[in-house]
Amino acid sequence: MIKVALVGLSGYCSGCEVALIDLGQEILTKVNIVYSTLVADYEEIPSNIDLSLVSGAVRTEHDIEILKEIREKSSKVIALGTCASFGGIPGLANLYVVRDMLKEVYGEKVLPVEVLKLTRAAAPVSEYIEVDYMIPGCPPPYKLLRDTLLSIVEKNTFPKPPFKTVCDECPLEKKDEFSSKVYRLGEIEIDPSRCLLEQGILCMGIATVAGCKAHCPSRGAPCRGCRGPPPSISDQGERLLSAIASVFSRIDPQQLLEKIPDPAGYFYRFTLPSGTIPYNVEVLRRVKHEDRD
Repeated sequence: MIKVALVGLSGYCSGCEVALIDLGQEILTKVNIVYSTLVADYEEIPSNIDLSLVSGAVRTEHDIEILKEIREKSSKVIALGTCASFGGIPGLANLYVVRDMLKEVYGEKVLPVEVLKLTRAAAPVSEYIEVDYMIPGCPPPYKLLRDTLLSIVEKNTFPKPPFKTVCDECPLEKKDEFSSKVYRLGEIEIDPSRCLLEQGILCMGIATVAGCKAHCPSRGAPCRGCRGPPPSISDQGERLLSAIASVFSRIDPQQLLEKIPDPAGYFYRFTLPSGTIPYNVEVLRRVKHEDRD
């Protein structure tokens, strides 16, 4: 029975831990959970951990300290979920300067001195420590999570990660005939058997790594990109922008923008900290200016 640590950083929602519980006795009876930030408040992290599953984005200096200690005390470290793998939704905070963000949330209230010091930008776990494997997803798909953990527990090896995209495993029919307009979900009646992107519905399956069996598109909902990009794509938002520009080249750019009121939140909803430009350029300019002052 291997010793497992479940580590939740500041930028996490515990959804990945719930996904672990869903695995049931098949997995839980084969591991000994020696540390879990969700279950109890431990005074210290135990040594000689076989496997640490880290969820959440790095958002505080304390997160960095915990990560380094976990790496030192663990044989294997897995980034569990999209937040740990790519920055996730908490990474959208990188669109703002920390001071402005806190003021927006707390107003003119005086923040307690004891508040943990925030890092200047949210980041994936791999920004600070070496990660042995990633299981992205919001939360990770059941079968992918199950197969990965069973491979580690029973064979002491990581399975080969998927390299294809959601489009590659999507069962919807593709005719290579695209709509002359872009629609938001609910504006038109969708053909449930045909590719959503071809019908004018923006779907991120073309830039999202496979492994979920196209769970959303096959049920009439466009892919949101929650698993991040495949290994062959370095910037998920950039790839999607390129694809849309190619697919909808005949559409008026203004009409396209009207259907995407929040471009940054759409194209980089889950992966901004891992993108080519991991934060708002204006934020970077202001941070450098503050450093000079």
